[in-house]
Amino acid sequence: MAVLGGQCSILSMEALKNVMVDNRQATPWVKDSEVEDSLLSLQIKSIGYATKISAQSRASVGGMETLRALDGQQVKWNYGAIDLMWPGQRSNTPGQPLHPNLRLRWSENISMLFNIVTRMGFLLLLTASLSIGAYVFYWFWLIPPLVAVILNLRIALSIRDRSARDIAFAFFAFPAAQGTAPAQRVQSMTGVHCSASRTGRIIGAAAVLALMLGLQACTVPGFPGSSEAGASSEETRVPGPAAENDLAEGSTIHRLGAASHTMVVDYWTNESPAEWTPDSSPIINVSVKIDGESSPGAVRVTRFNARVDALGVELTNDQGSFAPEPPYAYTSGFALPANPSATSTTVLFTIDLLTETEPDSGVFTRQTVLDTLTVGYAGEAHGAGIPPEG
Repeated sequence: MAVLGGQCSILSMEALKNVMVDNRQATPWVKDSEVEDSLLSLQIKSIGYATKISAQSRASVGGMETLRALDGQQVKWNYGAIDLMWPGQRSNTPGQPLHPNLRLRWSENISMLFNIVTRMGFLLLLTASLSIGAYVFYWFWLIPPLVAVILNLRIALSIRDRSARDIAFAFFAFPAAQGTAPAQRVQSMTGVHCSASRTGRIIGAAAVLALMLGLQACTVPGFPGSSEAGASSEETRVPGPAAENDLAEGSTIHRLGAASHTMVVDYWTNESPAEWTPDSSPIINVSVKIDGESSPGAVRVTRFNARVDALGVELTNDQGSFAPEPPYAYTSGFALPANPSATSTTVLFTIDLLTETEPDSGVFTRQTVLDTLTVGYAGEAHGAGIPPEG
């Protein structure tokens, strides 16, 4: 909605009379509104008349000479805008928050809110990166101030009686961003107010674009997805001393006591242990059998469990009744999960046995046998081989 300001406006007398009748006013302009020109423009638009602003017309008026005067003017305008947009009624001015002709004011206020949130987010990001020594400059952060300078120069050049001071204020981003002389004079001239509004939206869009790019390219050590964190991780991946590995030769045999028997647990792999790294997931096979001749009574494996307590992972939990006596054996296998932060992984095995006390008696004793297998990594590990500080 175009605001018919008091600088230079041509109004229809018929429209003014209809505004007075429709709103029960003694005069077209009311005295209890801080933005009487905006209110009148809204009333004229509401009764069906058009409000237009000429792009060529100019009306020279005095601007605010001091920051205090400018602040007072902005407070006055904002207070009056709240009167128009506030739900309900304040003073004698009815609030019309959902009026179609106030869409521009809503968009301007939302744009200002989005603008300040974007700037605060950028400052917080900058402060956080400086505080941890992770600040990295990116050229696209210059996009918002460059766009602001270009658009402010465009507005300053549209002033007919512009001076070198107007151009200088538009060229230097900081004064222009504070809304000083050029912006004030432009808004005082009929026909340029809409350009200033578009300028703010374009600058806000450019700032959002730069902030999004900055967040995507941010390098904060220790945060997931950070390129700096990835580089640091690669730098600490240095060769270290070979860790203990029970499968260094590809296989190993453990002999365990089980009641009156000797249990033989055979571990092996078909892969090359020399190529294993903390990121590998090697496949390991295991066989359990009773050594020597068959015992008088039956022996059964009722549970075979393998887990990695350090990772909280259960690899297998096989339950049943399996015969480990010659010529039979219990055989199983599992894939060892990757353990990137370690130089070795220890697997704990739990084997439950039932041993018959007398042949064909049906009476069994139960025994639990525990065993461990350490799988070491001959490759590189995080932080391996780095001497301690001090």
